[in-house]
Amino acid sequence: MKVSFAESLKFALDQPYDGKANYYEALTDLYARKKDELLKILRNAPFDYRVLDPEGGYFVIVDITNTIPKIPIKYFYKSDNQKDEPVGDFNLLENPDFSADYAFTRWLTIDYGVTPVPMCAFYNQDHAKNKKEYKGSNLVRFAVCKSDETMSAVAEKLKKQ
Repeated sequence: MKVSFAESLKFALDQPYDGKANYYEALTDLYARKKDELLKILRNAPFDYRVLDPEGGYFVIVDITNTIPKIPIKYFYKSDNQKDEPVGDFNLLENPDFSADYAFTRWLTIDYGVTPVPMCAFYNQDHAKNKKEYKGSNLVRFAVCKSDETMSAVAEKLKKQ
C-alpha cells in the first residue's frame, strides 16, 4: 500500500497539471478563461444591460437597470393572469410581488433556461416599504464556475430573441 501510494504521488508530482507548474496556477488559468468566456457570452446576449468585469472571484455581476423596462409584467407577480407586455416604468407598478432582479431572474429562467442570482438577497432590506425599494435590485450575478458544455449551452440559449 505504501509503495503504490508513493508511486502515485511521485507520478502526480512529476506531471504538471494541464501543463502548468502546479494545481493553483492551473486553477487560476481555468477560471480566468471561464470568466472571459462568460463575459463574451453575456456581452453578446440581446439585453441592454451592463456587464461588469470582475477582478477576481467566481461571479460576473450584471447591472440590469436599462433592461428592467423590457421585463414582461407577469414576472413581477406571483399570479399567472398578468400581462406579457414589457413593464415600461418599473416605478409605476402597483405592489409587485418581486423586485426587479427577481423578475429578471424569473424571466431568464422561464424564457431562456438560464438562471442568474438576484443580488437583493445579499442586502439588508429592513428599510424597504415594498419590493421597488430593495437595495441591489438592479444587479444579478452569473457563476463563472460552470463546465464548458454549460457555457456553450448558455451562449446558445441567450441568443434567443
